Amino acid sequence: MKNYSNMTEFAGDLGLSRSTVSYILNGKWRERNIKKETVERVLAYAEEVKFVPNIIGQAMKGKISTDVALLLPSSIYDHHKQAFFDFISLFDRKKYSYMIFPLKVGAENMEAVNQLITFKARNVLIFAGPAVAVLNQYRWWHKIMKGNPDIRWFFYDYRFEFGYNSASFPRNSGGAGFDRSKAIDMVLDYVAAAGYRKLLWRAFPLTPENRNRADMLQLEIVELPGYDSTLELSETGRRYGRFLSECGKPSERTAVFISDDIMTIGAVSYLLEHGFRVPEDYAFISWDGLSISRYFLKPVTTLVVPHAEMIQATAAFLAGEEQDRFINLKPAVRPGKTL
Repeated sequence: MKNYSNMTEFAGDLGLSRSTVSYILNGKWRERNIKKETVERVLAYAEEVKFVPNIIGQAMKGKISTDVALLLPSSIYDHHKQAFFDFISLFDRKKYSYMIFPLKVGAENMEAVNQLITFKARNVLIFAGPAVAVLNQYRWWHKIMKGNPDIRWFFYDYRFEFGYNSASFPRNSGGAGFDRSKAIDMVLDYVAAAGYRKLLWRAFPLTPENRNRADMLQLEIVELPGYDSTLELSETGRRYGRFLSECGKPSERTAVFISDDIMTIGAVSYLLEHGFRVPEDYAFISWDGLSISRYFLKPVTTLVVPHAEMIQATAAFLAGEEQDRFINLKPAVRPGKTL
């Protein structure tokens, strides 16, 4: 099997120009109207001889650039997973070249930043919801963005509840997200308006403002115990269902908030399988807005994270359309049959 040191030699043996082979290997052959037969021949031969172009070398020589770089933390929430695939579809439709780089959580990410510079990323999307876990990380990214004015930066799922002054970010940055603390207030309001006075809570930490809101609504909050975070979410949910079943049927109308649709489905499933009624015995409200939660045998009442609007704002940013730089969106509760 022949070993190729460069693309020119590889293309020559195929009787093609280097640029034609480059367009094919970089997935841009449709834009150049290259025949499908030629594409299949090049890809088959590349697979046969295990030829991979030296992308890093090309980048270092300034011969490659990236339209969009996506920065992902090591683990993302279920509702972010769907957004990730929606972004891949968007990039494909717009014919953006893109790369994906891993982020460390709770640490400075100079390694990822250096890769962005090496691959000449024009736009960078940071999955801020799971990646920027504390306020200091926004301050760190502020410095990075200010020091790299040639790159356009966008916080996807910006954490407005941190109170960091988004207007202080440089002009080459933007973001879209919502205020989680205000979203929690929406959940409390919805539960109280439905006539419940007791809410079992397995979710994010409540702020003092959230607790004041619950007191004003005359809503008693009882925090549920934690479970092993290494378990699958559905199994964790079933453990909550078992815990509730062991508590017996409540004497008053009781609602349960679990901040994850899959865990909520697991808990509801367990209770239904063991003779409990939902929502008559225990009512549930969740957080995510996953599509699957619509089609469960008991469609889940859930707070829908506004991904559709956040993706729309991101697409406008990438296209250079005029809009507010930081867009604070409002989630919505989607009623189901669990509360």
